[in-house]
Order: sequence, then C-alpha cells, then structure tokens
Amino acid sequence: MYAFPNASDTIPITISVTKPAGHKTPALSHATIGVTCLINGKVDEIKFADSSNVSGLPVLTYYAIGKHKTGDRVRVSVVPASHQDGIDWKKAWGETEIPEASCIDSISIDTIFNKEDYYTRLKISFNKTHDVQYYAARVKGMEYFESVDSVSCVSEEIETSLEPLLNGLTDTELNFGTKNDFYHLMYVFDSSQVASRTVTLHLCVLEQSYTSAYRVELFSLSPEFYHMLKSINDINNNDIGAHGLAFIQPTYTNISGGYGCVAGYGCVNSAWLR
Repeated sequence: MYAFPNASDTIPITISVTKPAGHKTPALSHATIGVTCLINGKVDEIKFADSSNVSGLPVLTYYAIGKHKTGDRVRVSVVPASHQDGIDWKKAWGETEIPEASCIDSISIDTIFNKEDYYTRLKISFNKTHDVQYYAARVKGMEYFESVDSVSCVSEEIETSLEPLLNGLTDTELNFGTKNDFYHLMYVFDSSQVASRTVTLHLCVLEQSYTSAYRVELFSLSPEFYHMLKSINDINNNDIGAHGLAFIQPTYTNISGGYGCVAGYGCVNSAWLR
C-alpha cells in the first residue's frame, strides 16, 4: 500500500498484493477489500479509480476526497472482505502527518566551470519550517528541440560533489564501486546537519544548449517519506552488496500488517530562471 498525502483535496492510494512463498498470487479486486482514509480521525470519501496489472501483480488505485492541510494526521487502512486461497488476510494500515511546505527566500543562477565542464548553478536559500527535519530538492529543466519543435519539462541530474549536503562523500578516490544516485532525482537531505535556521543549497546541473530555463522544486518530507527514499537510495547505490561484501538493507515500510509506505510531504516551486 502506498499513499503520499499533501495539502490538496485528493490523495491517490495504490493497493497491491505480495506473492507468498508456496502459494499462488492472491486475487485482488475492488469487491474483495475495503479502503478507508481518516483525517484527524474523520472519514474521507473514497472513490475507486482504476484496476491494472504490474509485473503480473494486480494493482488497485483509489482516491481519498476531502480537505487536507498542513499538520493533518492521515491514516490509510485496507481491510479484506473475506479470506482467499486459504490465506489469513489481516488489516493493513499506515499513517503520517502532512508537513508544512517551506518558502524559498532567495534564488539565483550563474555558470561555473568544474572538471572540464560548464555547469548551471542554482543557489537557493530557505528557512527550516516548524518541526520539519527532512527535505528534498529537484531541478527541472525546460528543454526545446528545434528539429521537432517540441518543448518538454524534465528532471535534471544534479552534480552532488558540488553540494556537501547532498554528497556525503570525500575527495578521496576509492574504487569501491559506490555510487551516489537519487531515486526519481529527488535529492534528499537531513537539515539537522545545518546549525543555522537558514539552509543554502548549490544545485549544479551540466549545461546543455537545448535547456532554456530552470526551476527548483523544494520538498518538505515527513520522516516516513525521507526514510523510504533513503532506503531505496542505499539499496540502489550498494554495488558491493551485490557481491556479498556489504549488508543489503530492506526497503523501508511503515505499513502495519503489510508492506509499503504512507508518507506526507509539502512542495513549493521556484519561478523559471533563464
């Protein structure tokens, strides 16, 4: 079960099944489960949206319709309507709190030269919000391709070696096969590493002739969202773990009676900079 609420009117909820050892994949349909979403203990309206199949597993999508705001406590639950295939199905649930979105106080753009390449550098500053420790930043680029007369908005890869909050590495070149990639190019960090209330980020992306403008997406993350993303990053970057040279950690879950994540976030976008 996955649900990522923010301060909006609709919360998408996806429900799937795991394939148990020694059993066939359980059936899953809208008729076999009940989904609830509580906002500070009050029931949201639930709408069934879609049924699909991903990698051979059934996936159901629901929408929780209601008024959601910063500070709301959100609990999503799934209850089976009956036992299936001899498996004792139990209630699965997870909860989170919607964190307050930050405000970008200042942002500037310039060009720097680093290791034989030119980089567009976006310097942003923001103040930590109340009770929010974890954040993520993502850079979007507006790309124009004249050959097909097409404009698209894509996430850009950030050069983490140029921002200490994002790299967690040293300047020593050790060939241990480690990487520093970030899932969905959401560059997560722990703001407790910054002593002051103001956080400044230097987000550098490789300069491209077809990219005409950039903007920054700044996310405030609940602890659940941060730990989920960090666990995925740790797994994806643990090359030596695939060879038995390091421990492999499981993906984070906060679902009682199941697997997945219910995690809140807030988001603010900067203006486009050219």
